[in-house]
Amino acid sequence: MDTGPLDEGAFGLGCHSFARRQLLIWTETKAVMEGEKSEFLTHIFLAQSNGSGRLQLARGEKSATSPQFSSDGAFVYFASERAGKRNLYRIAIAGGEAEQLTDWKGTLGEYSVAPDGNQVAFAGQDEDKDAEKRRKEKLDYKVIDDTPRNNALFVFSLEKDLPAKPKRIVSRNYHIGAFDWSPDAKKIAFEHRPRPEADYGSHSDIAEVDLTSSEVRELAGTPAGESSPKYSPDGRYLLFAQGRLERKSTAGQRLVC
Repeated sequence: MDTGPLDEGAFGLGCHSFARRQLLIWTETKAVMEGEKSEFLTHIFLAQSNGSGRLQLARGEKSATSPQFSSDGAFVYFASERAGKRNLYRIAIAGGEAEQLTDWKGTLGEYSVAPDGNQVAFAGQDEDKDAEKRRKEKLDYKVIDDTPRNNALFVFSLEKDLPAKPKRIVSRNYHIGAFDWSPDAKKIAFEHRPRPEADYGSHSDIAEVDLTSSEVRELAGTPAGESSPKYSPDGRYLLFAQGRLERKSTAGQRLVC
């Protein structure tokens, strides 16, 4: 069990009181130097915005990172390698055991819970099934400019059996970076570029995928390089960062809507 129930008298929890009294979540990292252990351990903490009622929300020998509140404030989502690979979990702020949401064998990067609280999207890669074979055969060389393993965009439902089976929603071979849900949770805007290497950072563009039709629509694709899309609260506009027109330079950005 990750944590015991919170003292509701001290925290004033519940959907209504959550709206009235803002809660904060954050992570703290400490060095662990015990025996043969020499590592950093990160855990999630919860408190009222005035600093009262501080509580360590997730515990264990594996780090818990990247916390996010659910839309109703009842849960905190986080990423952890407690099952061996980095996967997603959620835990009720009223206490209890963390629930594993994915059993992902590949790599899992940035994630985001949909505004309606029914879906989760993340950028990542499918399992590399040949990696273990290459390791055993000591094939540890790397071919420069070989076909890259790009991050794809995956979505899974929280309304079905968990752990979920994520579905890839963009079939094009983009390397996907930052993304954002539309307020109605029907579309996702995302930045993409041809390859993951840093040299291609100035080649990023912005596109949008419709989750019902899987149709991808390019929204911004100038030589300047666009990134970090964010929808307006009403979903009518998209704000993003735009770099300089000179592809050779990554310094200097402006916000475009």
